[in-house]
Amino acid sequence: MTWYQNNVKVEQAEGTKGKGKDARKGVKSYRRNYTAKGVAKTLFKDLISEYIQDLTDEKPGSPGWLKHYPAAHAAVFEGLNRDQLKECEELAQEWNSTGPNEQEQAK
Repeated sequence: MTWYQNNVKVEQAEGTKGKGKDARKGVKSYRRNYTAKGVAKTLFKDLISEYIQDLTDEKPGSPGWLKHYPAAHAAVFEGLNRDQLKECEELAQEWNSTGPNEQEQAK
């Protein structure tokens, strides 16, 4: 996030000259938008890993294992029941308003 804020182009404030901090209108900040599918990636990462292990014998994190990750994530998300989907949607709304808790951020 620091790199983005340091390298984002900002508009110059009206009536000011120069490139100093006083010439900025404001730094544009980046904020992540969480979706139910993105939250499912966090909540059900064990199911996703198991799904991939059923497909391949590669070590977790290896290129052969990672190539199966998008398909496994989609398959696990499609296989969730209504209660699990509702939990993902509610958690996504909560994370969009307040952000994920410190434990999830540390991961």
